[in-house]
Amino acid sequence: MSMLVTALLCFTSVLAAKPDGISLKLDPGNCVYACLDALTLVQYSDIPVGASYYTGYCNSTIFVTSLISCADTYCTPEQIDAGWKVENGYCVNYGFVSLPSIEEARAKVPGNVETVDTLSMTGQMYRLRSPRDIRLKMCGGKSQSLVDDTQHQAFGWTMYLLFGSAIIVGMIDRVYAWFVNKYPLHEDRFEATQGWTGKMYTLYRKYFGVPALFGYRRAQPWGWLSIPTRLQGFWVFAYVIINIVFCTVDYNLFEDNLYWPHQIAVQRWRYVSDRTAIICFYNLPLLWCLAGRNDVFLWLTGWSYATMNLFHRWVARMATVQALVHSAAWTWLYVSFYGNYAAQYKDLWWTAGVVAMVTMALILPLSILPLRHKMYEFFLLIHIALALATLVLLWYHVQVYDGAYNGFIWACVAVWCFDRAVRLVRVFVLSFKTFKAGGFNTMGTMTGSQQHGLIRLDVTTSINLTPRPGQHYFLYTPRLFNFWENHPFTLASWNQIDGNTHLHFMVAPQRGATRQLQRKLRRTENGSVMLRVLIEGPYGSTHNLRGFDTVLLIAGGSGITAVLPYLHDLHLADCSSTSHVRRIILIWAVKDMEYASNVLKHELSEVSSMTEVNIYTTSKDESAIQALPESDSSSSSDENARSSMGENAEKVGEEKGTRRSTIKWGRPLLKEILDEGLMKSHGRVAVMACGPNQMMDDMRKIVAHAYGTKRGKVSGSRMEYFEEQFAW
Repeated sequence: MSMLVTALLCFTSVLAAKPDGISLKLDPGNCVYACLDALTLVQYSDIPVGASYYTGYCNSTIFVTSLISCADTYCTPEQIDAGWKVENGYCVNYGFVSLPSIEEARAKVPGNVETVDTLSMTGQMYRLRSPRDIRLKMCGGKSQSLVDDTQHQAFGWTMYLLFGSAIIVGMIDRVYAWFVNKYPLHEDRFEATQGWTGKMYTLYRKYFGVPALFGYRRAQPWGWLSIPTRLQGFWVFAYVIINIVFCTVDYNLFEDNLYWPHQIAVQRWRYVSDRTAIICFYNLPLLWCLAGRNDVFLWLTGWSYATMNLFHRWVARMATVQALVHSAAWTWLYVSFYGNYAAQYKDLWWTAGVVAMVTMALILPLSILPLRHKMYEFFLLIHIALALATLVLLWYHVQVYDGAYNGFIWACVAVWCFDRAVRLVRVFVLSFKTFKAGGFNTMGTMTGSQQHGLIRLDVTTSINLTPRPGQHYFLYTPRLFNFWENHPFTLASWNQIDGNTHLHFMVAPQRGATRQLQRKLRRTENGSVMLRVLIEGPYGSTHNLRGFDTVLLIAGGSGITAVLPYLHDLHLADCSSTSHVRRIILIWAVKDMEYASNVLKHELSEVSSMTEVNIYTTSKDESAIQALPESDSSSSSDENARSSMGENAEKVGEEKGTRRSTIKWGRPLLKEILDEGLMKSHGRVAVMACGPNQMMDDMRKIVAHAYGTKRGKVSGSRMEYFEEQFAW
């Protein structure tokens, strides 16, 4: 239900970004505005000196009769009605006087009307005159400034069309994956699927869907930049190119411009400044929609948070660049053309715009990858503060447009407030029992040595849930951390006890909050303590592995926490006979054998009997090796580390008859493991990986290489690759 509400909010927020005064259709009153532009180039004898713009023109009989004469000459009756109504509204609101009706104005027009060239005319007009027709015919009887503004709006709306296309593609891909898992093909039909559609899908997976954008790196950053996949890169590239092209093309520059005659450079930079500012404002609601946790796009497409965060960063970069160009263009105009740059700082709208540009520009360097990794809490606080300051400053900056652009700002505010409200609702629903006196809902336990300690959190929710693998929750501990701090943890497993849902989390202490929790647990006598924890979630998408025949899980180090919930889910599915899976292979590369022993004794003690656990380690800590559960494990020498994991697993399985575990020294040879897994498996194969960045890049490259339409390669309909990455 919350996702539906979020979808409606995002849609209405986009609609709210098109308030009165902004339209993609050319205003039918544009012809009257063209007459107005031409006639206001000259002075009228019946306008008093010192009169305000609207008071003077709206009370001028010569101007009003000239305007209706021009309109009758060049405009249709519908255009006259529309334009006269708008101009009368301006006269009432700003000049405090009404225009005479169209019939009354026509009654004052004499039989013969002189036409003049308002561009070259000097002095005052003492009687009714109409602009020379050649000027208006050259412009097609329209105000070019309004045509340009409508064009700017159309280019801005293209941003939404592009992202809508990406969302549709993501939805189609998700529906296709659901259909394939719901109705899996029998293994003897895989060759038949290699028709032209099957081959196209396989080639799509091989060359477009799986590989990194270029080269080898995907999970590993390139300097301060993260590299997308080719599919992500395509959308990013399309978005950037469209923004650049639409900010640089189709400007109608001409010598007889009524505002800046014979000044092509001034026209160009004025139009560029307007275009970049308008498209920047259209990008703002997208920027905020892609930043929230309660993001409807995630639900619709099944994309990861890391994918949406990637799009969020690129939208932010383009909006900031557009704001910079807008600011630079206006600076040039006031320094080189208008000549009163310093005086502009007396106006609030100008100063607010300058400071907003500064806050936007500061967000980019304060969001670089090293800062996000090492000082995340600082990054988050400064990010929110600068973003909110930018919205407030932009509000004051665009007040000169009488609210025409306030809709974009309100859209951002609505998305941000709704996201925060939904977070509070989620916290209350899952944690309301903890607000009672003594309402402790979490058992925190620390196991292992102080150097290799592992924290387990058992959180009892206030309502019953049906958790799913791949989900994560944000935990708040107000009495331990700052009240605003919350940290994401991946769900390791879950169970139902006495009608209550218990969520189990594994935490490897790092810096910051988890280190504080570790110190608190160390001070207790038995390494456990009851805590009051507020929980928010669930978030994240789930990969449906139940529809595959073989599941190959690759984990490195703490990446095991992303794999464990899938093992737990497959075990539950096996017990309830709701899974197609016939074989599960776990490959876990881990340096810390004490950590591995701890997980083997607890989380991996209850997995499906079809699971083969293969642990690879470079550790030579004999005491840690001996601490492994003897009945559940065997070890192989360095030479055997390169041998078939299937053969070793079968040997151990013969001893135990249930779960099969093997310990090997050295790093896993991922290509050989994948090749052997495919060779010895029947039916569809799911490959899922989570671990260090280099391992992830290795696995992605190996899987992409395995796809193909030739003999010895695997089709896209037989093997699917899934990746879990810790990216915040």
